[in-house]
Amino acid sequence: MRYALQQTVDETVTFLRFVGPTLSRATVARLGRECLVRWAMLCEERLPPRIRTLPVWVPQIDGTVEEGGPVTFRAREAFTGVTQLARQLASENKEEVVGFLRELRAKYGVPRLGMRDLSETLREAWEAVYPGVPQAEDPWHALNDAGPKILADYEPTKAALVGRHGLSDLTTWSRGLPTRGSTVEAWEQVGVRLALEWIEGARIHPGGFPWRLAYLEVGRRVRWVREWARSMIEGNARRGLFVSEVVTLRDRAARLLSREGVQLHLGCLEGEASLWGEIRRSMRMDRSSRRRMALGLLTGSEVAEAKREIAEAGARFRSRGDWAVAIWEGVERFFREHEAYLSCPPADLGSR
Repeated sequence: MRYALQQTVDETVTFLRFVGPTLSRATVARLGRECLVRWAMLCEERLPPRIRTLPVWVPQIDGTVEEGGPVTFRAREAFTGVTQLARQLASENKEEVVGFLRELRAKYGVPRLGMRDLSETLREAWEAVYPGVPQAEDPWHALNDAGPKILADYEPTKAALVGRHGLSDLTTWSRGLPTRGSTVEAWEQVGVRLALEWIEGARIHPGGFPWRLAYLEVGRRVRWVREWARSMIEGNARRGLFVSEVVTLRDRAARLLSREGVQLHLGCLEGEASLWGEIRRSMRMDRSSRRRMALGLLTGSEVAEAKREIAEAGARFRSRGDWAVAIWEGVERFFREHEAYLSCPPADLGSR
């Protein structure tokens, strides 16, 4: 229940009280950990012979660390998404990673290809354990590093929208507006509140940059709401109505969009986001989730097509002006430096 059904300890304890045994929180927590350990032991026993029967298997190696804690290092079979091996390392240094890869090799043998992040340590460790076996950089990690170079105006746009209580003033004002009404004027006030909550909703989960661009969406929604308010005012004038909150909404949205930082960066960010989207699609990374994600470019023809599409996208982006030229030169340099590992998988992997 804890892990197959993703239940918390308290939820599991409560459910068990209704169906049978009464267990303490400590017992449920201990049994949950024991379940994980036994499951890991079962997988480590059963997976190696099954993986070895695959015509091609590709491990993706990666480490995750919480500040002050050990590194959880994992090898994930790229085609199936199955975790082949996971260990806690003291740190992600070459010696520790080499030890992990040696254990992986002892269990599974030698793969056709390995995938990793952009770390030089992982590259050297792979060469030490699998000499002569090609390695590629995980496209997700590559784009995770390239994204901030492409989306250079994201943080300035965010600062311009948030600074000097810009968005917070809109949020505070919305809380004083009604949630229901009985007249046309009152319902328009409700509409103003809903419009402001819609703007705020774009940044409820502001993380995930560069795969999620919460503050670009905020800027776009503020624009839409400004135009909506203008249309409402024109319609009210024809009907002989005046709703001050709609006028205030238009004016507040217009003031926020007229900020120097917003005017300077939001339009540039939209162009950068368009380029970012085209590059992601070219590299088969048009989703933010890594679960069961395609490996990226596997054949020579796919690599050539992606390079052509990215070059065309870059040419279109450069035409926006000198600021775009400077950004594209940095992006182009990044891809040039990593080209050997982003397009190195052998062509026969495509048949897998």
